[in-house]
Amino acid sequence: MVSIRSVGAASRVPFAWFSWQLRRHRVLTRIVVAGLALSIAVAVSTSGAAQAGLASAKPAPASILPQNVGVGVLTRDAVTLDFGSAMNRASVESALSLRPSQPLSLAWSADGRYLHLAASRLWRTDQRYLVVVGTAARRADGWALEWPVQFSFTTQTAPRITDFRLRLAGIDTDPRPDSAVAKTPVVDTAADAALPPPDVAGDISAGTTVSITFGAAMNRLDVERGFSLTPATPGTFAWNGLTVTFHPHRRLIPNVRYAVSLAGVHDAAGNVLGGDTSFSFTTRPGAQVVKVTPGKGALNVTDRSAAVWFSEPMNAAAVNAALKVTDATSGRAVSGITAWNATATKLGFTPTAPFAAGHHFTVSLTTGSSDADGNPLTALWTFTTKAPVVAVYVARPPLPHPPASSDAISYALSQINASRSQYGLAPLAYSSAIAAVASAHAWDQLQNGYFSHTGLNGSTTQDRLRAAGISFGWSGENECTYSGYTNPITVLDKCHAYFMSEPYPGYANHIGNILGTHYHKVGIGIAQSGSHIIIVWDFTD
Repeated sequence: MVSIRSVGAASRVPFAWFSWQLRRHRVLTRIVVAGLALSIAVAVSTSGAAQAGLASAKPAPASILPQNVGVGVLTRDAVTLDFGSAMNRASVESALSLRPSQPLSLAWSADGRYLHLAASRLWRTDQRYLVVVGTAARRADGWALEWPVQFSFTTQTAPRITDFRLRLAGIDTDPRPDSAVAKTPVVDTAADAALPPPDVAGDISAGTTVSITFGAAMNRLDVERGFSLTPATPGTFAWNGLTVTFHPHRRLIPNVRYAVSLAGVHDAAGNVLGGDTSFSFTTRPGAQVVKVTPGKGALNVTDRSAAVWFSEPMNAAAVNAALKVTDATSGRAVSGITAWNATATKLGFTPTAPFAAGHHFTVSLTTGSSDADGNPLTALWTFTTKAPVVAVYVARPPLPHPPASSDAISYALSQINASRSQYGLAPLAYSSAIAAVASAHAWDQLQNGYFSHTGLNGSTTQDRLRAAGISFGWSGENECTYSGYTNPITVLDKCHAYFMSEPYPGYANHIGNILGTHYHKVGIGIAQSGSHIIIVWDFTD
């Protein structure tokens, strides 16, 4: 090798010795270029001198199509042009251009016949390049090309993700074929680029690991630095050949969408990862307690057993071990037998001896209780059994309740604020304007014989509040009706006890309105006709 230069497109700039790169090339694709007694005839001439024996007409080029000098050329490799005879190196380099343009390293053979082209750093992957040597190029003896000579070559494909799997304890939780891995759409606009990647898997265990398989050897440190799991989750990486597995340090969050991205990482040769590099999955929800019997805070209970319903299948053994039933009056643990339904979503408890009459009981799921996926779940509720008739008022202390009020409306407000105080929440202010809306709806139902949050005219709670000129961002409504009682205080007690026995938090229900953190005002309407009473509570922020 002799003269060595570095060029970008058609411009000439100095560059370092290139022979060391040539020794590394696995493939040097060569082609003999037309010119002066070569296999592809291209007419040339010396400057200012006519060639003997040549026709005066300018001969046509052997082909107007570029000559192919390589297919799937590795990004670190060079392509070689064979001119068939020694060339004027400076003229060839000045006449040479590359499309698309990028900095080049050029190296000549000692005899000036072969020109080796390589990217100063790397060729682009999945790219077709066109090399053009213009008519300004001359042979070493001064003869010039009559026609531009064109060469083309293609480069190797970019490394890609070939498989994406979510595993639990080494077992595929949602195996998917390669075709289902890269589902991220091609991004054409800035708006598209802001879209999150689509889910490739749902209902995934929160105890999963993420495994990604590549089609080529990767720069492992670069992959680990470029790996992104959102929401951010600490973890460690383990490699097995072309597969990397991310092991989170802790369980993932239930019922959360996680996004995985590997954008911009490189393979071992330095090529950028191509194809789809982002995808997501959603973890399955954790279990919640949706119903208990006897109900939370229930009084005068006569049930001979207790039961709890869950929103997701449970780990029966773990829940059995964590279940504690305690007679709070005596301070003793209550022994009994547990039984599950077939789907592990309902737990029944039957005490060895009946619940003691007139006693206060606590039922709890302590630390260690979990659903079938391993998500922890704790719970606590109480109930009080009915006292013996002979000692109903003597042996049993008075039950705690909001202080009595001389007015039913004041009593209802005190019930709400007493419950909010137990949860550390600020009291609600009473609004007469909101009360007028609630009262009108209560009387409309009573007089027209219906019971619904939707009025006969199709109005919603929000419609009725707005019609009264009340401004709000958040609103809610509770309703309750009883027949057979003439005292509104009695109906308020029964309704409030029922509301407070509902699951909390997590569901849009009556207790959710009473304990809503968004609400600051309430209005209460009571409509009564004999022993038929309808009560409406309207809440706003």
